Amino acid sequence: MHLEESVNERLEDFLNLIRSKYVSSDREIIPMDLATKVQFFTLDVISSIGLGKAFGMLQRDQDVDNYLQSSEEGLTIGNNALAMGFSWIAQAPLIGRFVAPSPKDNNGFGKMMAACFRLVDERAASSTDKRSDMLASFMRPGLAGDELRTEALEQIIAGSDTTAGAIRGTLLHIMTNPRVYVKLQSEIDDAVRDGLAPKSGEGLITAAQAKQLPYLQAVIREALRVWPPVANIFSRDVPPGGDAVMVDGESVFLPGGACIGYSAYGMHHSEKMYGK
Repeated sequence: MHLEESVNERLEDFLNLIRSKYVSSDREIIPMDLATKVQFFTLDVISSIGLGKAFGMLQRDQDVDNYLQSSEEGLTIGNNALAMGFSWIAQAPLIGRFVAPSPKDNNGFGKMMAACFRLVDERAASSTDKRSDMLASFMRPGLAGDELRTEALEQIIAGSDTTAGAIRGTLLHIMTNPRVYVKLQSEIDDAVRDGLAPKSGEGLITAAQAKQLPYLQAVIREALRVWPPVANIFSRDVPPGGDAVMVDGESVFLPGGACIGYSAYGMHHSEKMYGK
């Protein structure tokens, strides 16, 4: 699949939006909500590689179909239900379908589901022979109906917000740390000068070229450590027969049926693991 090409197309949309509407001058300051534009970017990227068609948020510079609003409403409802111990109700056999989000809803995840399902159904009605997006890769082995819609929805919800959070967190820490900013800028300038990255007007840097910039890679990894985009415990069920894991060099037995997980935020901020 042409994933990097799809990402680059959306990045060009991102840059064009900034250059055409949000460039300040000596006479006028034009503010821009970078956090929101990053969300536009990641939603356009994930819809491009997932559904084969960008939502068009960057080109229109707006929250198309109210995806962001629907996501925020849905997450608020879901987080509150989880915090108050009511989330199990949505999975209950009898009453769950009356509580869980539905494509017929006019807000929250339900509204997002309806828009996503509409795009999936449009694609399902057309040939996938020449398409190279994720949806086509699901459809070729025969995935269809509700299973196909669920896979597509998972990509949009799980793939866009987490990526936006990672990018926003990374940019925030770079902007607020002059030492890092200057060192990163210097590495980029040197790479352009030495022909290791494209000059202005020569296109975008490739993923392969970016991997050859050690400080850039270090900044990305450190930002993900300091600001993990997902703080879930990533729980897993222990097999019925139990299992043994190594902890500080010692074997610890985990009883079957137990649910275990870890705190990404806690581990990433552990001085024992990463030092001061």
